[in-house]
Order: sequence, then C-alpha cells, then structure tokens
Amino acid sequence: THRETLARTSFQNVEGQSVPPTVVSDLERGVGETMTPEGGYWQPDHVHVVRYAGWSLWRDGLKYGPEKRAVLRTVSGLLRHLRHSVAFHLPRGEVAAVEHRIQQTTKEFRRLASRLLNSGYWRTASLLRRMSDQVTTFASLAVQGIAVPWNSNVVERLMGTVSKRTKHKWMSWTTQGSQGLLTLLVTRVVEPRTHEQFWRRKLYGRLSPLPNLGIEVTRLAEAAGS
Repeated sequence: THRETLARTSFQNVEGQSVPPTVVSDLERGVGETMTPEGGYWQPDHVHVVRYAGWSLWRDGLKYGPEKRAVLRTVSGLLRHLRHSVAFHLPRGEVAAVEHRIQQTTKEFRRLASRLLNSGYWRTASLLRRMSDQVTTFASLAVQGIAVPWNSNVVERLMGTVSKRTKHKWMSWTTQGSQGLLTLLVTRVVEPRTHEQFWRRKLYGRLSPLPNLGIEVTRLAEAAGS
C-alpha cells in the first residue's frame, strides 16, 4: 500500500544526508494529508491556492465583482511577495529578511481570513487560515538549504513524460522494467547530478545500481486484488 511504501522509503539527498520528506501538490481534498509521510511537510501549489480561494469565494456567494478580484489579488500578491523575497534575499545570505517575510505572510493570511469571516465568507476564511503556514513551507526549507518547488509543475511535466514513454500499445513492460524506467525519469528531473553520474558510470563501464527513490510499480492485476 501507499503507507507501506512510505515507511520503507529513505529520504536523503545525493550526499546521503537525511532530509525532511516534503509533498508538493494541489489542494484536492485529502491529497496532502494522505501523501505526506510522518514528520514530513506539505507545500500546496501556490497557483492552486489562488484558484481554490476563488472557488471558495464563489461557494460563499461572492461569484463576481471587484470585491472578489481584490481578495484574489491580495492572496496572489502575498504569495508572489514571499517568492520574490526568497529569490532576492537568500542568495545574499539575508536569512533574517526571508524569515521576516515568512512570518508576515502567515500573519497577513490570517488577518485576511478574519476579515473574510466577519464578512460571512467562512469557507474562504477557513481555507486561508488552514493554508497560512503551509504556503510558506518552501521558504522555510529554503532557509535550511533545502530546495522545494512552490508549485507542482515539475511533477505534472514528469507524469506527462512517463505517460509518453510507457503508454504505447505496442510496448509491454515488466514490473521491474517499468520501475527502472520510472526511477530513471524521476532521477533525471529531481536529482540531475545523480542521473548524470549514473549514465557516466554506464558509459565508462563502472555501472552502479539505480538510486533507491522509494518508487514501486504495481501491475494492474495485483492492484485489482489488493
């Protein structure tokens, strides 16, 4: 099962150092909670945070108009300010400035949530309060020297690549073969240095085993019986 796979997975960087497991995903109900391992972090996709805030406002009765646009501009602006702060200050070693922006982002999210709650938009208020800490995950980890994307574009592109490489009617993949292919594709995207080292060893005859990324492929017949 998914939980058993997570329990067997070792979360390390290319140097073999332990890193906190982090999930980046959209805001589909239960995805973040289900996918995030114990002791790990969740980074909601910033693009989806803005979109879901718009959907929540619609459900709260604020379907159109300048008030809705103003709320979404505020949410989008806070997230953009945080991203720019990380990109600008961290390369200069200005960690305190990034930490201040993290705190301000959380504070402003909660302040906006309180204002929306007072206006009767309780669904949107609940969403923003719930997201107030998680939206800063990538920035908090960046301060620790751990790079985590603030969106799920990499994963979505990767899944498209996997789909193109495996979903051909004339191809027949064994479980081991498809697992190896998936591991290589994921490694190429998330650990390019490891991927390059692997292929250099392969080209020059010193082949090392594939990195263990905790990837498992389950055949459809097995999945149906589980």
